[in-house]
Amino acid sequence: MEAIPAPEVPLQRAAEAEGEGELAA
Repeated sequence: MEAIPAPEVPLQRAAEAEGEGELAA
């Protein structure tokens, strides 16, 4: 697992992943 300094980091990355998934789909 990646060490994250703030809880907002994974949330933003997750949102970006979803956005990229929708664009790629």
